[in-house]
Formats: sequence, structure tokens, C-alpha cells
Amino acid sequence: MRYYRYRRKASQKAKTIFFRILFILAAAVLVTGFAVLTGNLLLQKVENAEEQLESSVPPSGNAAGREENTPPLTTDGYSSLNVFASGLDLILHDTEDSLFARVHTIAQTYNTVSVEVTRGGELVYVSPALSTLLRMPDTGVNTEFYTRLLNTITAAKAQNLRLSAVMSSSLGRMDNDTAALIDSTIAAELYVMGFDEILFTDLLTAEADTDAINNARRYLQAVHDALSGTGSFSMGACLPSSIYLDAENAKQVQMLSSVVDFLAMDASALTVANTGAMTLSEVCAALAGNFEVYNLRVVLKTADPVLLSAQYNTLVHLDITNVQFIRETTPESMIAAEIPEIEIPIVEAETEESIPTTNPYATTSPKDEAGNPIPTETEPEETYYKTEGDSWY
Repeated sequence: MRYYRYRRKASQKAKTIFFRILFILAAAVLVTGFAVLTGNLLLQKVENAEEQLESSVPPSGNAAGREENTPPLTTDGYSSLNVFASGLDLILHDTEDSLFARVHTIAQTYNTVSVEVTRGGELVYVSPALSTLLRMPDTGVNTEFYTRLLNTITAAKAQNLRLSAVMSSSLGRMDNDTAALIDSTIAAELYVMGFDEILFTDLLTAEADTDAINNARRYLQAVHDALSGTGSFSMGACLPSSIYLDAENAKQVQMLSSVVDFLAMDASALTVANTGAMTLSEVCAALAGNFEVYNLRVVLKTADPVLLSAQYNTLVHLDITNVQFIRETTPESMIAAEIPEIEIPIVEAETEESIPTTNPYATTSPKDEAGNPIPTETEPEETYYKTEGDSWY
């Protein structure tokens, strides 16, 4: 009995050791397999991340390298709309008649009315939609400018004019999500009121880098998505000319253009005289490809009327017709004063016919005894220069 008891205990101990070894081996196999699988997944993610990083890195280096890295630009999907817009200042027109008269004047020359709905980043009118969003109580705030805005829309529709609302973005004043929510709420309201397009300004500074451009693109994408339920709408982005001039921004600008319907360039700060910086003419020549691909709109809000007129005449000379004035303008103010021509008198050269035959220095002539001049006979032409005989002297 003692023998069998001993053998049974030994057998049970061996089985326990065997199962432990088997469990350890199975666990090792599972851990190894899991590690291999995880490593492969991580490797695949790293490779995908590297590919995305390479595709998102802005072009750099020489022009040849940029051409290889930057995908070719096409005109597919970009707006072909050409506008010639004059500004209308709601502050200047305090009566309905004044607004209708101004819109009628615009209709004689322009095809679009441009209205700034913000000044200094603030709305110039009380927005019912924004008040509802922010749950602001009705305190009887003056809605005069809201009424002026409605009258402007009515007058423009009566004249068959397009309406462009110029709105300063809230980007940089608050976080992206909040800025997109507030601006899309105002934009949706403007579309419902009757505006045909929204042009967002103050999106970027002249020194903005690629990160800032990408941030503006994400903001515009959020606004675009929020407006998708409003039906037909058109929104554009106005960027400083320096953003377009920097070749390293080419890909970012192209990506930004995919979330808006048109692009615009703020050319207000560009001069027309050679002062060391690039002139308006030189900038437009450098951006000829952008004008062709994006149908780039030139925005002018210059305060100096003389410079504004010179800028416009430069664009006319370059055959650029997609122009939007932010301030009120008239056709007369856009005509540059011509330099008056100075008439230089033409002095005719003297000919043989104009040379007098008499001596101009002679003060006396032959006279008779009575003091009367003695007539002289003119020699015949054929003998005028002859002496005796037929020979010439």
C-alpha cells in the first residue's frame, strides 16, 4: 500500500509539473504571436504616417524641386465668376431713398454691390440669429442698421445686382470651433436675407506661415460644413498678396481653395510707383498662374482716392476685370488724370523762296531830284546771274 501511495503521489506531481510547463509554453507562444502582430501593425502605421508626412510637407528648395513635389494645378472646381463690385456704406445712407439712389447709381456701371457687415471685427447691425444663438434678451436695441441692410437687399434685387457681404472672420479672437459656429450662424442669416456670397477677410496676416494657413483652412471647412444645410451658397476667402507670392505656400493655398468657392487677394497695400517694394503690376505679373487657375479676385479698400484710382487703372492696363471695391466708388473717381500735352511750336526751315531778295540792312534807295524813289527794272530770271556773254559767273 505504501508503494502505491508513493507512486500515485509521484505521478500527480509529475502531471502538475507537466501542465505547468505546457501552460508556460502556450503563454510564451501567445505573447510572441501578439508581439509580432503588434509590431507589424505599428510598422504599418509608421510607414503610413511617413507617407502622409511626405505628402503634407510644403515644397521647398529650388523651383525645379517645387515643380516636382507640387501637384499640377487645374481649373476644375474653381469659380469662373467675374465680379465688378462697388462698395456701399450703410453708415453713409440713413434713409431709404438714399440707399435706393446709391444702388441705382451702382447699377449703371457695376454688376455687384459690396456691403461691409463688420467694422473693426464687430457687426454693424443687430443680428437676430446671433442674438438667438447667444440667448441674448430683447432689450429693445436699435435695429436701424438691420433695416438699412434689408432695404439695400431689396434695392439691389430690383436692379438685378449681385450682393456680396464682406465679413471679418472671428478667427484669432476665439477658438476655432466657437469662431466657426458664430460666423456660420451670421453667414446663414445673410444668405436667408438675400446675399449671394460671403467674402471672409482677416483670415491671415501678411507674415502667416503654413501652420496658420492650415488653421484657416480648418476654420473655413467648419463654416462650409455648417452652411451645407442652407442650400445654394457661395463663400470666398480674401488673403494678403504676400501669401500668394511665397512659393512655399502653394500647396497650402491649393488645399484652402478646395473648401471655398473662390479666392481673393487684398491688394490695398500695394503701390503703383517703384519705391523698392513690389508694385501692383509686378505682383500681378508674378501671380499670373494664380489668376489663370483660381480666377483670382482683386480686392481694393484703399482709403487714399488718388492711390485707389491709380491701382484700378493699373488693373485695367493689365486686363484684370475681376475686381471688388470695399469702399464706395464712382466711375469718375476711377479715371486717372491725364498729363496735359505741351504743344511745342514747329519752326519751319527757311527755303530759297522765303529768303528776301532785297538787302534787309539797306536803309536808302535811289531818288530823283524831287526826292521820289527811282523805279528799277527787275532783270529777267534767265539773265539774273549772267555777265556779258552766255557764261555763268
